[in-house]
Amino acid sequence: MNVSLFPLSTEEVLSGFDWVISRFQDLESDASEVICDLGEDGGVVESFFARIGASDVAALAVSGGALLGDDDFGTACTFLTAGQVKEVNEFLSSISVREVMGVAPDVLNGVIRGGIPDGYLDDLETSLIDFWKVYELAARGDMCVAQICEG
Repeated sequence: MNVSLFPLSTEEVLSGFDWVISRFQDLESDASEVICDLGEDGGVVESFFARIGASDVAALAVSGGALLGDDDFGTACTFLTAGQVKEVNEFLSSISVREVMGVAPDVLNGVIRGGIPDGYLDDLETSLIDFWKVYELAARGDMCVAQICEG
């Protein structure tokens, strides 16, 4: 399953599933926008957080929240309220990307056979930096975070 996250105002979320999906497509094509594309690594990221004792926050931050809607063809949208975003951001502010990446080799050795591919850890670290940015921006702006799950 591909997971992407991005900040939205409460009003935008209240505009509904179709509007949020359309907004996501617009944001995805604009390199200047803050968006986190975890791709198929959402479960891996959740495993990293579980390893450091934060599985509840990770599940909420990566793929939790309330269901906004789905298209019955494999795309669903969930969202976190501004309050939930602040909770996640407070947690993320208490740890560093480096701490989370520190558990990556152990977690990945249990998931990937034959060794971790070259560049994979760098790509994951970039995704985590974007993850932090999405929650920081949303928390500062008293915004929600939408999560698009495809597949």
